[in-house]
Amino acid sequence: MKFLKAAKSDAQKPKTKKEFLAQKALKKKKLMRIGGGVFAFIAFLIWFGLQPLRATTEYGICKTYIERMIQFPTSLDVTTFDIFGNAVRIFFTHRDGSGSTRSQQIECRINPDIENIYVIVSIKIDQRDVDSKKIAKFNQTIPSILAGNPNLIIPNPPRDDSLLNLRREQ
Repeated sequence: MKFLKAAKSDAQKPKTKKEFLAQKALKKKKLMRIGGGVFAFIAFLIWFGLQPLRATTEYGICKTYIERMIQFPTSLDVTTFDIFGNAVRIFFTHRDGSGSTRSQQIECRINPDIENIYVIVSIKIDQRDVDSKKIAKFNQTIPSILAGNPNLIIPNPPRDDSLLNLRREQ
């Protein structure tokens, strides 16, 4: 047994300087590949961690309805949202025509559909039902909304440690 181990170790040792340099270059190349892989993996983790969180398509459809509903869509600020079952509830603030900031809530019930991919069944704004004619008209625009890739980036949740973090400056 000792003889076989000695034969293996002799076979791995370089006999000339050229073989020694070749083995050293191979080891260096292997270490560079491992180091490059580790660096790429860490860079991917950092990149992935810095990406904004994205919500579902149902959230995007409901948010688009809000943007079309309010008078000044650039003043829209989504504070929180909930997704439960086939419903999306969004709490948001916006500025109205008189310049005052209003806080509202919308709840959209969205079902999958064979023909239009998604169909809004009902919408409630501040616990009041929206007219079914408006919903039917909006349902016709859903395929074009999805073709335009709605903004699905969700807002950062407010921190609980300070009430000043809840204040929004516009």
